[in-house]
Amino acid sequence: MRESLLTRWRAVPGPIRKSVVLTIGFTLLAIGGALIVLPGPFTLPFVIAGVAILSSEFVWAERVMEKGQQAGTLAKDWVGRVPLPWLIVIGVWVATAIGIAAWWWFVHRP
Repeated sequence: MRESLLTRWRAVPGPIRKSVVLTIGFTLLAIGGALIVLPGPFTLPFVIAGVAILSSEFVWAERVMEKGQQAGTLAKDWVGRVPLPWLIVIGVWVATAIGIAAWWWFVHRP
C-alpha cells in the first residue's frame, strides 16, 4: 500500500509536487512559529514535521534536517554523560522557573 502510494506521489509532476510540499511544510513551520509566542505547548513537533516534509523535496531542508539530527545526537550524548543528581537539580530549577513564571503570569498579574 505504502509503495503504491509513494509510486503515485512520484508520478505527480515535479512543480505540482513541490508546490504541495512547500505549502504544507511552510504551513506547519508557521504554526510552530506562532506557537512560540501564543500560549500552548507542542511548538517543536510542528517545526520538526514542517522541516521533515520540506526535506522530502528540497536539498536545503534536508541539510537543516541533518544538522538538527546531529544536534539531537550531541544533546543525547551530553545528557548521557551528565550524572543523574545534576539532571535532577537542573530539572528542579527548570520546573521552579516555569512555576514562578506561571504564577507571575496568572496570579500576580495586575
